[in-house]
Amino acid sequence: MLCYTADRRWWRRVPEGRDATSTAGGCVLRATDEGLVGVPEAQVGQQMVQVLVVDDQDDVRMFSGRILAHMGYEVIMASGGREALEILSRVPVDVLVTDVVMPMMTGTELLTQAKALLPNLGSVVVTGYGDAELAINALRAGAHDFVTKPFSVADLKAAVEHALAQVRLAQETAR
Repeated sequence: MLCYTADRRWWRRVPEGRDATSTAGGCVLRATDEGLVGVPEAQVGQQMVQVLVVDDQDDVRMFSGRILAHMGYEVIMASGGREALEILSRVPVDVLVTDVVMPMMTGTELLTQAKALLPNLGSVVVTGYGDAELAINALRAGAHDFVTKPFSVADLKAAVEHALAQVRLAQETAR
């Protein structure tokens, strides 16, 4: 698994059990079981928003990860639903960005199971199919937003920010 740093560098998986912190390019790199996780020096000590990107297409997953890391999010990636659920069972992710059409488990199935694990999870569904029925099914499964491939940086940014805003609003209303 690859984790992207906020300064747009990416790093290989770190062996499990390694616990190190170093500074590179204005970014503090923390070795975790998930790999090297980049935290901008200005945000050390602050809680970063964690985004899990799930897509079976490597190029789309990496493009999305780079965009989100550049925006200052801590990014974790998975290539499918099973891997994503395993991560979600261990990591308190704030937003899930998932493709709809994937082998073994669809993004809608993943979203339903993810919401059972983390009810306050923000979610964005991405698909190459601009089908209204897919969008409706994703929204019924709990998606906060829907993006169609090919998407722009602005599209992904707006969708993730919308999902975060919806989760925060629901949390404030619940208080």
